[in-house]
Amino acid sequence: MLPSVCVIIPTYNQAAFINRAVGSVLAQSYPNLQVVVADDGSTDDTRGVLQAHIQGGKIAYHCAPTNGGRVRNYRCALHDYTTADWVMNLDGDDFLTNHEFVAEAIKAIQERGESHVLFYQGAHEVRGDRVKALKSPNSIGHEPESVITAREYFLGFFDRNNFSHMTTLYRREAALKSGFYEFDVLSSDIYSVLKLCLNNLSLEVVLSTKKSGVWYQHAANSSKSVSLKVHLKNYLLLNSLATLARERHQPWGRCRLWQCRLIVFYGLVYGGILLRGSLAALKRLFVASA
Repeated sequence: MLPSVCVIIPTYNQAAFINRAVGSVLAQSYPNLQVVVADDGSTDDTRGVLQAHIQGGKIAYHCAPTNGGRVRNYRCALHDYTTADWVMNLDGDDFLTNHEFVAEAIKAIQERGESHVLFYQGAHEVRGDRVKALKSPNSIGHEPESVITAREYFLGFFDRNNFSHMTTLYRREAALKSGFYEFDVLSSDIYSVLKLCLNNLSLEVVLSTKKSGVWYQHAANSSKSVSLKVHLKNYLLLNSLATLARERHQPWGRCRLWQCRLIVFYGLVYGGILLRGSLAALKRLFVASA
């Protein structure tokens, strides 16, 4: 029997995008698939846009009475809205482009043995309102598909320079035990996956270079925040993973190197966000004074 898979679609006031996201999941060829929309109290017409899918029983729709925030919505959906064996999250403004993604992921997992695999992770491309050219993360590796241990995934995280939350199919039971989406920070997804690795060091991770989804960039993306307080909280939580790694008896030198790589990585990321924010502010000022 094929394992059950749930694609959770967290959303908040994304009526303009949500139908595309849901449609891309309903187009998946995998038969034992549940689609859950976790609406974080939208005040727009999200429910109306999805009404045909809801009435047709194609999706399970849950709407919170009030807006509790992105990460809380992730957590509620994982804990309360599904009991599937395997879960993945697709934000309501993103969408899948590979109709075979879930089927390919489960096939690879079963070939390795379900009890041996922690998660399957593919790649994505980046598009958006102001993205002039198609961009994508660096390739995961030279082979179309590769298998590494969770330990290798954590220690080599910055070498790969690739992370795709939307194409990560993870074991629900392990995620619950590890405390997925425990902290409300920008990189709650990255933190959760890396902590999952540290809590299951010997299990396998299957990586695919195939781009199977689109991370859609627009002005309302939460990752575009320029608040120093927000980014400091985010950085400190990611940095705490090095301490956890040492507690899991990982080499001191590798953990220190990981911390150094995090500083460089985060400096480049936050610096880029600040630069883009400053340029946007200057552009608005120029337009206003013209």
